[in-house]
Amino acid sequence: VLKPNGHFFCFMPSAKHDTIDYIHAQVKLAEQAGFTFNSQWVWDKKVISLGYNGRPRHELIMFFSKGKRRRINNSIPDVLTHARVMGKKRVHQTEKPIELLIDLLKFSTNEGDTVLDPFAGSGTTGLACKINNRSFIGIELEKKYVNLSRKRIQAG
Repeated sequence: VLKPNGHFFCFMPSAKHDTIDYIHAQVKLAEQAGFTFNSQWVWDKKVISLGYNGRPRHELIMFFSKGKRRRINNSIPDVLTHARVMGKKRVHQTEKPIELLIDLLKFSTNEGDTVLDPFAGSGTTGLACKINNRSFIGIELEKKYVNLSRKRIQAG
């Protein structure tokens, strides 16, 4: 469903002995499906996570395009620092901070573009789109999150 020269971002765990093969396999799957791997970014969450052998405080963001990527905004670093959503503020276990999603939107889309989030969860991407004048299509399997994200985006 990605238009030619469109972009997509895939969030991945930090590279460890038990995740590195998974990360490489996901990149290969995307390439086999016809996408171009452009680069790896880092989301610095400002707070360390659970774990051992170095507790991660980041996630990787794999940046892909369909064909040659459109150049919209090149003035963004490949390390994005935004505090993760924590505690009672978080409504979904993989919720991303809206500021992070706004950075990705501004890098890869123009006003009026349509953004697809096939794992809409808490609706943060939809809200970021609404705030930044982008159209949004969200897909979510769990009904409780469909209702929650719909309310969140409408309240915007």
